[in-house]
Amino acid sequence: MAPMLLRDPLFTIGIEEEYLLVDQASRNLVREMPQALFEECERALRGQVAREYLKSQIEVETAAQTNTRTAADERPPCAGWRDAPLLTALL
Repeated sequence: MAPMLLRDPLFTIGIEEEYLLVDQASRNLVREMPQALFEECERALRGQVAREYLKSQIEVETAAQTNTRTAADERPPCAGWRDAPLLTALL
């Protein structure tokens, strides 16, 4: 029997990263994500950011992909956020 060829992949994969906003002075989680920060994240990440259950947390995600290479290529460049001007100004 000849192998059956599949047109679509059997699975999809995406990458999700969770970020918690911490107060620099107390090292505690902030009570609320500043609206200006969230809006800047949305602008910078073109809709790849979402709020989470914890108000101090956001999720950055890729769209569903058919392989790990394209998921990794789409992963938003979040490294260096700690030094972002808006984030520094809000903390």
